[in-house]
Amino acid sequence: MFVSTAAVLMTSCQEVLPCEAYKKRFFNKEVVEVVTDKGPEGNYFVITGFDPISHKKVVSDDLDSFYIWVKARMDVGDTLVKTKGNAAYLIKKKKINVLIEICCENGSDVFKTDTLRKNNK
Repeated sequence: MFVSTAAVLMTSCQEVLPCEAYKKRFFNKEVVEVVTDKGPEGNYFVITGFDPISHKKVVSDDLDSFYIWVKARMDVGDTLVKTKGNAAYLIKKKKINVLIEICCENGSDVFKTDTLRKNNK
């Protein structure tokens, strides 16, 4: 009895979502903020910053392993941009932009990173 109860508890802790459903979880998220604090290490995402237009304080928070990927490519002073309707985050840096996107390949979620060179003259 103990083994079966423990197995049920362990498997019900984290539901594994099919890739397309996992991607859609990010579709309604929206943020534009200049990062002043990257927050704690790990998959808990607490980014503190300010809106580049209004200069009001912004705090973005969520929990997902995808954010480990985002935070590893982000520095204080970068601008984090996420628009509604997609599963991609854009990190604007001084000389480059970094696009991080959740893609589905063979039913699995894959985090793709693309570096976009800025046209600084």
